[in-house]
Amino acid sequence: MVAGIYERAFIDEMSSATVLSFEGCGWGDEEVTTLAAALSYAQEQGACEKVTTLDLGNNQIRDEGVSALASALGKGGLPQLQVLRLGGNQIGDVGAAALADAIGKEAVPGLSELSLAVNSIGDDGAARLAKSITDGSMLSLKALYISYNHFGQNAERELKAACQPYGITGSDFLGAAVSARLFTL
Repeated sequence: MVAGIYERAFIDEMSSATVLSFEGCGWGDEEVTTLAAALSYAQEQGACEKVTTLDLGNNQIRDEGVSALASALGKGGLPQLQVLRLGGNQIGDVGAAALADAIGKEAVPGLSELSLAVNSIGDDGAARLAKSITDGSMLSLKALYISYNHFGQNAERELKAACQPYGITGSDFLGAAVSARLFTL
C-alpha cells in the first residue's frame, strides 16, 4: 500500500515538473544511474513530458553515470528537454560519445543548450560531438559550452567547423592546451 502511494506521488510530481536541478549535490555515477532508471520508469508511465531543463552541473559524474543518463535520454526519457547542464563534472570521451550518440538519434529533438564545460573530454569525445553536429543530428542546438576540457587544438578547430554552419554559439571551445596557457598568463 505504501509503495503504491509513493509511486503515485512520484508519477504526479514527474508529470508536472519542468525543471530538474541537482546542481552541486555531490552526485556521482551511482546517483545519476539511479536518476536515469527513474527517468526511464517515469517515461514508461507517461510522465516527464514537461521537463525542459536538467541541471546536473558541478557534481562528480563520470563516464559510467553520464552513459546511463544518455541511454535513458536515447530512449525518450525526457522528450521535451531543451537545456542539459553537465558542466563541472568528470566526464571523459566515453561519456561525451554516449551523449553524442543519444542526442544524435534525435531522441532529444528540442535540445538547444548543452553544457559540458570543465570536464575531462579529450580529442575522441570532441570528435564524436562534432560528428553528431555535422551529421545534422543536433539541428535545434544553439549553444554548446565545452571550454576547459582536455582536447587539443585540432579537435577545437573540428568543433568550431562543425558548429559554424548551424549558428551554434557558446564557449570559445578552449581545450586543455589553450586553457593551460590562459592560466599561466
